[in-house]
Amino acid sequence: MCYICRKDIGASNEGYQHFCQHFRPEGDGRQCAECNKCNLWEAENTDAILRKAKADAERRWRETERRELSNAEKAYLENGGGCAGFVSNDGVLSSVLSNGRIPSMEELCDFIVENLIV
Repeated sequence: MCYICRKDIGASNEGYQHFCQHFRPEGDGRQCAECNKCNLWEAENTDAILRKAKADAERRWRETERRELSNAEKAYLENGGGCAGFVSNDGVLSSVLSNGRIPSMEELCDFIVENLIV
């Protein structure tokens, strides 16, 4: 699966040929000047994606419920949705929920591997 365009590159046997093969430094997110293929090294802005997903979910919720969140609901969501009480083998999940923000996918995967699998 291409993480840029979401195309199933396994089904077409395209594999890594789906991505631009021209040399560019790792992390260079600019479009290649020589082709229009997806950039293998492009990094998504996870924080921006999460902010947009949150705003979209809140908008859809308001459209469905036709009301604003109550103070109790706001407090519940601001405190990690109840996740702060979840205890793993090494400690509390709230260590991952630092600074009152949702952890990135990388942080969440690291937490799972370090605390639940290893």
